[in-house]
Amino acid sequence: MAADPVKRANFVVSAVEFVQQHGFDGLDMDWEYPADHDRDNFSLLIAELKAALSPHGLLLTAALGSSYEQVPISYDLAELSRHLDLMNIMTYDFHGFWSEHEQYTGHNAPLISTEEEHSDETHPGYMFNVYDAMMQFAEDPAVDKSKLVLGIPLYGRGFELIDSVRVYFSHAIEIPDHTYTFFQNNNGIYCPTDAALPTGPYTLVPGYWGYLEILQAKYNDTLFNLPEAKPGQWADVVDACYQAPYMSKISRMLKIF
Repeated sequence: MAADPVKRANFVVSAVEFVQQHGFDGLDMDWEYPADHDRDNFSLLIAELKAALSPHGLLLTAALGSSYEQVPISYDLAELSRHLDLMNIMTYDFHGFWSEHEQYTGHNAPLISTEEEHSDETHPGYMFNVYDAMMQFAEDPAVDKSKLVLGIPLYGRGFELIDSVRVYFSHAIEIPDHTYTFFQNNNGIYCPTDAALPTGPYTLVPGYWGYLEILQAKYNDTLFNLPEAKPGQWADVVDACYQAPYMSKISRMLKIF
């Protein structure tokens, strides 16, 4: 659609009509994610939407990915900053149980990086933190800093651990072209995992619990989808490096970030 001027124009007209019909304040674009051949097409779409929405006093915002590898491929930041009213940076989902991330745990939204992650560009956690993700935008001279919005996840991503009994454990994780061996607490960051957190009662998505589901799991007398686990008995940890919390239930070998 974005590559075809006619289809793009039709989308813009229909989008404005939809926003007005339902009394919305504006439109938030969430394209995950423009490929390199659509980078300029995305900018054109944003510019045309802004031109159509502004006369009606309507806002145009966009959810933008924060991966250091994806940002230069998908976005012309100068153009987007020029036309968007707000740039909502998705500073979350840095780790989770999905394809190519099925061997180890990781924090959903660590505030900063560890020394190992920061110093090694091939590390699986390199630049995967809130600070470094936001600074890609904030340090770009073409970006209007007043338009940047920090994304805050009101949910957690979780894993089932392979073995949480041993205190220390040496294991290797493999990503394309690299193998890393970690020796650390076996129920902490980068510990071995082989399954996603069981689904919660409302979101029903493996590896994902909303905030209310986390509260229910911590404080209710019963646990949805965890029949053999005992209520309560969660261990809460604030990681000293990431400055971000996570919790684990050793009896079921679960970890939620």
